[in-house]
Amino acid sequence: MKSADASGLTHNLTALLARVEAIAALRERIQSAAVQVAWIPALQKDTRARNAHSSTAIEGNPLTLEQVRAVEAGEALAVPARVRREVVNYFAALRHIEKQAARKRLAHGDVLRLHGIIAGEVMDQGEAGRYRSMRVRVGTYVPPPPEEVKKPSKSLHRMLAERGNPSTENFFGIVQALQRKTRMKLRVSTRGP
Repeated sequence: MKSADASGLTHNLTALLARVEAIAALRERIQSAAVQVAWIPALQKDTRARNAHSSTAIEGNPLTLEQVRAVEAGEALAVPARVRREVVNYFAALRHIEKQAARKRLAHGDVLRLHGIIAGEVMDQGEAGRYRSMRVRVGTYVPPPPEEVKKPSKSLHRMLAERGNPSTENFFGIVQALQRKTRMKLRVSTRGP
């Protein structure tokens, strides 16, 4: 009887080992396979449109998601120029971030350049891409006076420092990852330009 038990155990172990080897082989195939998904560009385009719509809507832009998609496609819309410009600028900022994603170092001027792209031709006061020179109010919030924002904030210094948190090496990666998430908005600082 003992030899029958041993023989059955050996058979079970052999079968189990064969399954583990098959699983390992499948795992290797899956991990080494190059994923070619044809719908990724369409999904990225949709995400950019949703991101542009929700981020500009937060700022009061009245365009619908379909109208934002039409603006991205370059279609003519009967909307105020400023409303259209806000969305055009947002898409331009996303393209700029995507082009800069491989950079290892982010400089203070890069942040101002991004502000210039987003706020170009839509600011009521001040100049896009520069620190403000007048007092402002955002709803009920009153940011620090302009004298206090003429230089980068401590958090911006940390971000731009070689050993910052987040580091400059991963800042564009973080932004790019956030872009991929639909309806996600990055708020950098209320002390900025």
